[in-house]
Amino acid sequence: MRSSPSFYDVQSFTAFSVSSTATKLARLRLSRHYCRKLLMVVATIEANSVTAGQLLCSGLFSLDPVSNWFAAVALSHSLVDNATQKENMLRVQLATSVGSAAVSLLQQCTSILQARSKVLTRFGILMLLSTWLAHCPLAVQTFLAIPTAVPYLTTHVSANEHDELEMVCQGLCAFLLGLCVQFNDGSGSNFSRESLKQLVSDRIGAENFGDKLSNISRTEVYSKAAKSPQLAAKQPSDLVFDHEFCRLFKSLEVSCVRAVTPQLMVGNTAEVCPAEVTKYKDIIRDQDAEITRLRDLLRDIQREIEEVRSDKEQLSSKVQQLHDENTVLKAQQGIAVKSTASSVEANIVENQKESSGESIEELAQQVALLQQQLAEVTHARDYYYYEVYKKEAELTSL
Repeated sequence: MRSSPSFYDVQSFTAFSVSSTATKLARLRLSRHYCRKLLMVVATIEANSVTAGQLLCSGLFSLDPVSNWFAAVALSHSLVDNATQKENMLRVQLATSVGSAAVSLLQQCTSILQARSKVLTRFGILMLLSTWLAHCPLAVQTFLAIPTAVPYLTTHVSANEHDELEMVCQGLCAFLLGLCVQFNDGSGSNFSRESLKQLVSDRIGAENFGDKLSNISRTEVYSKAAKSPQLAAKQPSDLVFDHEFCRLFKSLEVSCVRAVTPQLMVGNTAEVCPAEVTKYKDIIRDQDAEITRLRDLLRDIQREIEEVRSDKEQLSSKVQQLHDENTVLKAQQGIAVKSTASSVEANIVENQKESSGESIEELAQQVALLQQQLAEVTHARDYYYYEVYKKEAELTSL
């Protein structure tokens, strides 16, 4: 990175630019003058008395668990893939109170881990320590030199917990303990790699250690944090894992178990063969294809259900319409029969009144006419009966 220009350099350059030939563009000269003013303002501002590191430490040592979590995660981000920064932070000394001896930041984090009962604080500190110790043997030896560090981890991992968050905290402690074994170069005199493995075997148990470590990846909060680097927490209880920690855990989980409990990895100490990897990839690909097929099938079934529901509503409407038409036909049939009967009776009465003056031949013609009318009425009645029968048959079929 280039060093910042001195005030004299900036002043000389901008003064020359502003006072140069008149053919210079006005906008260019004004922009240079604006840059000069900005640099002059920055140069005259007093240095801030509070640094970013002090702000992070104040959040880390706060009594607010949410502040502890965010400060620890922010510090851990500064250590990701940065071995030099990890070693530099080992030299950070803190004065916890007036008149007391200074302690290292690593020791203070360990003290906070053991003293605080809030699970959110422990989550943040454990993720910070895990990021700090990963790939840094010097940090591992410094951590192992703290007398209460290893006893705290072994006691917490071997405890019998039933609360989900406490089980996750046990998994984080197991992961931190595994990192102490995996990145232990044996340069310290406190705990060697073999002594730590023996301690895990005696105090925790190989299978129990693996189970506690797998508590992390089995949780839903881990899956969500591993998928997206963006925090989606709506309340403090949603703050558990950070995305960068999930990446670290995913890359070191298997090697951590292999380093601590090699007896569980018998027959699997070598790298997985490419054929087996290909087989599992094929299985995953087939499962993805099956999931896609089932989703498409579900979508088609839901569409068919909607179509059937729509057809049912249309049929119900048609049935009601046919029922109304049937009622109207029955009413029309009754009116037609009554009208025809009244007409016949009126004709008979009228014919009876006129029969006295008519001949027998005329009466015969009238009888024939009445018979014809009666046949027409009977035909109309039969037609209406047939129509009613057809409508009732349609209703029955529906």
